[in-house]
Amino acid sequence: MAGPDLSAVTAMVDLSTVVETVLFVAIALVYVYVAVKGVKMILAAVRGGDGYELDPEGFDPYEDYSYSEYARDNRAAGLPVLSEAEFDRRQ
Repeated sequence: MAGPDLSAVTAMVDLSTVVETVLFVAIALVYVYVAVKGVKMILAAVRGGDGYELDPEGFDPYEDYSYSEYARDNRAAGLPVLSEAEFDRRQ
């Protein structure tokens, strides 16, 4: 026993415009992401730093913070961990 013939109903549905719109939005989001990353890179280059320097108020995030504490916290947060030599250089 065959099921009902729904070809007349499904033939009227055109998903090409929906797919095209979804792809357009995805590409637009990629462009925005790349543009924001580029601006951040340019600002970091202009400022001459990598974001680990002292902030304007003078707070040093590495002060009184051992390498083992830093490495433990960053690993727990899923963040990259500097080498111990690089950590010491930045203190």
